[in-house]
Amino acid sequence: MRVAMDRAEDREVPEVEKRINAWRQSERKVMIDTIQDLIEMSHKYEKSQYTPSNQRSRWAKLGGQLIWYKDQILKSFTLEAMTIDAGSEEASYRVGGAERA
Repeated sequence: MRVAMDRAEDREVPEVEKRINAWRQSERKVMIDTIQDLIEMSHKYEKSQYTPSNQRSRWAKLGGQLIWYKDQILKSFTLEAMTIDAGSEEASYRVGGAERA
């Protein structure tokens, strides 16, 4: 009886996790696209002849900060993907072990 309840819980949790992970990926994609647009705009203003010379360094600094932030988002995404893969392997191992016992 206990094994059957554990299996039912295992089925419900991954569905919720899948939806949460899909939502996170879509939101992360929107964030990356927005940051990329801001990076392009900062480079445009940095190189524009109409930008005052005292503001060019500010635009360059902003572009660098945005690139760093985008890199951090991408790193967190790869770490999350690794934990998702590790979690799915662990779940399949637990289910396999419960069936054998």
